[in-house]
Amino acid sequence: MNLSLTQHLWNMNLTPLATKRSISLPLGTKSTHIEEPEILPWYRPLASILATDVVAAWKPIRAASYAASFANISNPGTLDAIDVGTSGWSADKGWEGNGSAYVRTMIQMGYNWSSIHFLQSTAWTGVPGLGTLDGSPYKGHYFRCGVTSSAWYHTNPAQSLLVATPSPVVLALSGSGGPGIPAKAYKDGIYILDIIPWTSGSLVNRFNLTALNYNGTPVVKFGAGQYYCAGAVYNRPLTTLEHLAIATAAILL
Repeated sequence: MNLSLTQHLWNMNLTPLATKRSISLPLGTKSTHIEEPEILPWYRPLASILATDVVAAWKPIRAASYAASFANISNPGTLDAIDVGTSGWSADKGWEGNGSAYVRTMIQMGYNWSSIHFLQSTAWTGVPGLGTLDGSPYKGHYFRCGVTSSAWYHTNPAQSLLVATPSPVVLALSGSGGPGIPAKAYKDGIYILDIIPWTSGSLVNRFNLTALNYNGTPVVKFGAGQYYCAGAVYNRPLTTLEHLAIATAAILL
């Protein structure tokens, strides 16, 4: 994050990566009240993002161990990710696909929920996906990654944007704010396009992190050299500024 953006966020009282915490000093000292920075986690780097906004967050990159990589670090002991089979893992890149094993969650996405995902790949061969899609009628919250395209789908008719998916990359989808309000797709914290949303309820099928859950069946799984580094799910739409701050924090992990 550059200095101008940092200063801009601070001036708006949207402090990046830290918030202000008050502490007191003993009486008789020159000052009895000061502000001390309190470090915030990467998945809520602004004070505007509350702990209660975060459904779950995972950070397999830099995790202490393979087992620890599945922990929901935002709400420990709940909604840990689940490895179906045995995915690869390395501390410097996170979970690696092998075309067979995949990582899933027990989360059912709401129409107004958001998700952000930090990914890396030596090549996006096979156009792997993540997220979930209900069929008949089609509605979902998912991503596909390719050498020449990355796609966000949120409802029927499906929508996608043909643009190269670099590596590393942070892909995100912010949910609808209600009827007539579009969902929004982001890449590396930058707004890309509006997505026609569904506007009530939750998806039936649960959210996968290294495969697409298509009506209960995992498809287009991550393969060798394709990594899931970190990600988070939020129970509300995120603002453009919040997307940029989270993507910036994620890419620096």
